Amino acid sequence: VVSTQSTGSSGINAEYGKQWYQRRVRAFDAQKKPKFNNWSSLTETKKTPNPVLKQPSRFEEFKKQAQLREERQRALLVQEENAKLEKERQEADRKLEEEERQREREEDEAFDALMVQDTAPIITKKKEETAQEKRERLREEQRRMRQSMRPSIDMNMQADIMRSFETSHL
Repeated sequence: VVSTQSTGSSGINAEYGKQWYQRRVRAFDAQKKPKFNNWSSLTETKKTPNPVLKQPSRFEEFKKQAQLREERQRALLVQEENAKLEKERQEADRKLEEEERQREREEDEAFDALMVQDTAPIITKKKEETAQEKRERLREEQRRMRQSMRPSIDMNMQADIMRSFETSHL
């Protein structure tokens, strides 16, 4: 139970109410309110950005990003394919070189076996030189034949041609 004095409490409550009212008025005035200089300013409409107009630009931006992403993916696929082809080409070259070395070894062994099997008692230096010359000539002929049978297509050049075609026509 609150006891109030009849004379003193009404004066305090009235003072408190006045202070409260003044604080509320100041707080309301501090809030942002539009200021109108004249009646014509009330008729002016503020231009707000139209969200419908922004949608196409957002869509276009999204579309461009999707296209860039697709181009990057295509470029990565082409790059991976080129790397794969290059690796396969190097592997094929390595195999060809290995086969060539193996053939040369076999030829040397076969020729040496023929020389050993030769029943002539003593081979003179002249015969050795002619046999050596024949061996060198045979090797050179076989090397030229293998070289002519090799494909003369440069895969790097082909890849560059394809890449330039794709970039210019896509």
